Amino acid sequence: VSRYLLARHFGRAGDWESATRYFLEVLSLTSRFNDTAIEFGTALMSQNQTAHAEQLFETIILQSSSDIKTIRRIIDICIEQQFMTFALKLIKQVLVQYRSSPDLMYQAGVIHEMLADPDSALDYFLEVDKHQAGQIQVKLKIAKLYHIKEKVLQADNYLKDVLRLDPENEAALMLR
Repeated sequence: VSRYLLARHFGRAGDWESATRYFLEVLSLTSRFNDTAIEFGTALMSQNQTAHAEQLFETIILQSSSDIKTIRRIIDICIEQQFMTFALKLIKQVLVQYRSSPDLMYQAGVIHEMLADPDSALDYFLEVDKHQAGQIQVKLKIAKLYHIKEKVLQADNYLKDVLRLDPENEAALMLR
């Protein structure tokens, strides 16, 4: 507990290096403080202390390799904070173990979409659609990406699917 208190103390004081070192020590002993460490990692990112945040998040993910919820939370934070390169690195590592996770594949698609890589984004969203065919949001993303790639017929097919599921879907009606 004393290392944890030191980590918080140094974090409040803005000594990011010391705070990170103590959080890493705490995490090597127990995962009990993962939530606090994730919050601290988020604070590090907002302070542009990306190297420390990345180190902290990688440690948490290594220790939480079977906790998909924690892993998704960290990747979501990286996406929210616009740390796309690191988010992409994490998602690639995690997908090796969880290749059949539609949620992680969706996140990978979002990351590639935000990195202006429509081909990779489309591949991931198509894979998600195979596993979860009723997901309107996925079908809309696929349709938008097909529009970007100027494949109008494929886009229109996905928009039709959306409108079959939700005849009043404004996004699909606007794209059509």
